[in-house]
Amino acid sequence: MHKFTFALLVLSLPLISIAQPTAEIKNIRIYEHHSSSINQNLPYGYGANGSTSGYDFVNNVYYGSFNPTTMGSWTTEEQANIDMVEHNGCYNDPFGLTSATSSIWAGDIKGNDITVYAEAPAGFVYDSANDASYIKDAIPASTSKEIAEVVANKVYLAKIRNMELYVAIKVTNVKNISPNTSPGVDPDDVYFDFDYKYGYYFPTGVQNVAKNEDAFSIYPNPAKGNFQVKDLPQQLNKNIATVRIVDMTGKTVYAQSLSSIINCPTQAGNYFVLVSDGNHTEKGKLVIAE
Repeated sequence: MHKFTFALLVLSLPLISIAQPTAEIKNIRIYEHHSSSINQNLPYGYGANGSTSGYDFVNNVYYGSFNPTTMGSWTTEEQANIDMVEHNGCYNDPFGLTSATSSIWAGDIKGNDITVYAEAPAGFVYDSANDASYIKDAIPASTSKEIAEVVANKVYLAKIRNMELYVAIKVTNVKNISPNTSPGVDPDDVYFDFDYKYGYYFPTGVQNVAKNEDAFSIYPNPAKGNFQVKDLPQQLNKNIATVRIVDMTGKTVYAQSLSSIINCPTQAGNYFVLVSDGNHTEKGKLVIAE
């Protein structure tokens, strides 16, 4: 019965935009992990608190710049979640960001080495970035895994993990080390603040996704609360894969890194589940029970 209902819904889908409207998150601060304010006001260079020195744009959360248990790098699987991590600025250089290997902490601080960045071109208006296509179309051909120095009042664009997630980052404030600070002697902070808009761009649209056979199993289905994905194709890299749940209009209603348990939307109805590792995207159909 559920498959029949899904088929009718797919046949009745209107032509839709393949660009998701953007959402906005404000007041994010990325610290250089030696900063005094996050280390009991010790002199700059003492202490090591990387809890707000990395960021995951898929789940919209901080992801620490290094493993506090070992005072070293995360595993490859964990680093796959880090799109932005502290870079440069350790003592006297201007502060920046990278998705690759940071210049700080002897190479132990690393991102996923996939996400790419570029300064927004002249004419890009952050306030006009109301759907993902506006950001996607503005990304220049030449991108980099690092921004050596972030500058206040500039906008930077990013493509996250080759998964058609696009981000516009508006830097609102930058605090580099003060000229009179003696590292190891004086307290000081190094950080930058930003707001960002993000959205997914669908290369094919919901209609094309819907008309193909499911590539994996979903259990239970119908589901309520959470579910599991099983029998994923072998070519999909499960260590770096992400999961998106998409409603029948093409809007992403939930996203997370692939794990054994996937949370469900609270609204009952029919959805698509897209699993992507940046090179491959596989899909399945999901029914959320009341």
